[in-house]
Amino acid sequence: MSLNQFLLIIHILAVAYAMGIGMSNFLNMRVAKTQTGDIAKGLALHRISMLRYTDIAIAAILVSGLLMVWAAGGVSAAPPWFHVKMAAVIVLVLAYGAMRMTVGQMMRTGNMALASRIAILSPVLSLAAVASVTCAVLAFAA
Repeated sequence: MSLNQFLLIIHILAVAYAMGIGMSNFLNMRVAKTQTGDIAKGLALHRISMLRYTDIAIAAILVSGLLMVWAAGGVSAAPPWFHVKMAAVIVLVLAYGAMRMTVGQMMRTGNMALASRIAILSPVLSLAAVASVTCAVLAFAA
């Protein structure tokens, strides 16, 4: 197994993991809107418990991606779709950072009105993830 293959395995698994958690959280939030009391609290606790794992997945995506670019000798020879992919990754990272900051504020202050910000960031994050994967396929398809 080559270094590039190993990094690609880590990268794809981390992308799948992060997107799976994201979809789970999206569905969790939809269900939570219709619940009250202990059920709503339980759903919120699940979303909170997934934060650390999502952070790890996002970090693994970034580290493995940067290492693959380094191992390939940089971006100078990268196909045009790769640059579009990188723009989508930047949007993804910014949206994820904003979402994590918002969740942190909500946890510290108890201000649930900030959830409206998450309702805006969540689709941006999802679209950026889908765009990143799509552009990666277009950039590296044989």
